[in-house]
Amino acid sequence: MKQNLTAGLVAAAALLLTPLAALADNHEPDLASVWIFAPKQGETAKFEKAMREHAALREKGGDSRDWEVYSVAMGDHMGIYQVRHGWFDWADEDAYNAENAEKGFGEHFQETVAPLVDRMHHYFERRDIENSYWPDDLGQKPYYGVTSWVWKEEAGPEVTEVRKKMSQALIEAGWGEEDPWLWLSRIGGKPMIMIVSPYDSYADMAPPEKNMYEFMLENSDMEGEEMDGIFATFGAGFSSSDYTVWQHRPDLSVSAAE
Repeated sequence: MKQNLTAGLVAAAALLLTPLAALADNHEPDLASVWIFAPKQGETAKFEKAMREHAALREKGGDSRDWEVYSVAMGDHMGIYQVRHGWFDWADEDAYNAENAEKGFGEHFQETVAPLVDRMHHYFERRDIENSYWPDDLGQKPYYGVTSWVWKEEAGPEVTEVRKKMSQALIEAGWGEEDPWLWLSRIGGKPMIMIVSPYDSYADMAPPEKNMYEFMLENSDMEGEEMDGIFATFGAGFSSSDYTVWQHRPDLSVSAAE
C-alpha cells in the first residue's frame, strides 16, 4: 500500500479501530513497544555514538528482545529516532521490565544516552493483522512509509467498520500482493491510527499505475457511489494526518540473544 493508497485512505480517514477498542479477541502477540527520542540540539553525533555503545552492551548482556532503530528520512520531524520491539503480550512487558532492571540495561541508558536526549516518548502500538496484508516472510526493509491519523473525539464505531470493509475488499482483490500494508493503533499519547508500507528503495515509493480507488472499481464488487461513501465516512473521523518515511538503522539496532 504505497503513498497513493494512504492518500486515498486519508480521504477516507476513519477506517481503523480506536486505540482502546483495538483490544480485540486476538490470541497472537500483537503489541509493540515504541520509544521516540529527539537528541539535544547539536548532539546528534554524540547521541548516535552513545546509542551504539548502549546497543553493544545490550547484546553483550544477553537482551532477550530485538530493538530495531529508525531515523526520519522524509517528513516534518527530521532528527528524531524511533526504537521499537514487537510482538508481545501485556504480561511479557512485566517480565521484560524485570530483566531490564536485573541486567542493568536501564541504568546504562540513563548514564550514556539519556543525557543527550532533549525529549522522549513511550507508546505501545497494537497491530491489526486480520485487516492487513503483511506476509510473515516479508523481512526487514530499508524504508517504511507511515501515515498517521489523529482521531476526532466524536468519531464513532462506524469508522472501524468502514476500515474493516475496505481492508477486506483490498485483500480479496489482491492489492497487497505487490503493496503490503499493516494497520497499527497507538496506546498512549494522542489517540492515533497508522498504516505502514514497506519500501526497498526510493524508486519503490513511486505510485503504481492505478491508484487504490481505480483498483477497487476494477477488482471488487463495490460501485463508485459506495466507495465514495466509505471514503467520506473514513475522512470524517480524524482531525489531522501526517506522512513520514522512516529509514532502518541497523548500525544502531540491537539483536536479541539466541
